[in-house]
Amino acid sequence: MKSLLVILFNILACVTLAQDFQHRIDSNLKTLQLDSIRGIIMELKSHNTNGSNRYLLYWEAYANYKCSLVANILKKKDDSEKFINKAVELLESVKSKTTEDYALLGMLKNYQINFAGRFATIKLSNQAKSMAQEAIKLNVNNLRAYLVLGINNYYTPEMFGGKSSCEKYFKTAISLENRISENLFDPTWGKEDAYFFLLLFYKNRKQEGDQDKFERFKQDALSKFSTDKRFNNLNY
Repeated sequence: MKSLLVILFNILACVTLAQDFQHRIDSNLKTLQLDSIRGIIMELKSHNTNGSNRYLLYWEAYANYKCSLVANILKKKDDSEKFINKAVELLESVKSKTTEDYALLGMLKNYQINFAGRFATIKLSNQAKSMAQEAIKLNVNNLRAYLVLGINNYYTPEMFGGKSSCEKYFKTAISLENRISENLFDPTWGKEDAYFFLLLFYKNRKQEGDQDKFERFKQDALSKFSTDKRFNNLNY
């Protein structure tokens, strides 16, 4: 009986950790607390000493990605590159990847382009699309996979088909549920980013009707993500 209670306690602890890590990481991103996110990475490692817990490994990669974003904002480009490379390394080591592993890896490949030369950029862009497509094959309702495809197309030069399908991908992403299953370990991030990039698309394209679309989706985003300052600061 004592052993059973210990097992149940450990399961509950893991569930709590899974629910808490995304919120904590994202909260520190908003306030640019690089050291705090690095502390979360160390905490994740302490709960996953042999690297066998794929969920904690996922969040470690996610935390490294967010560290890369913060370091880049703080103009620490070398650190930013190291963090994103570590995030990719962690996820590429996972065998039998899930739809969420592929979606996050696609996002990481997209971001690695910031540190790549011309030919590496083409390779990374193709890899990001491939990862997102694999994620969709495993679960067609994974909004994060469509977000990856949208961002990839948004930043592709228009002479190579850029901005031709990102609107569709972003709209698909915001139409889907945040979590793809009842599993509390699954992530919920991405929808606010899909809204943000969709608004950027309309703002920069400026075709007839785009302002109305911009205002409608902005109000929708504000109703769902009232604390995200990006939406308050973004105007047509």
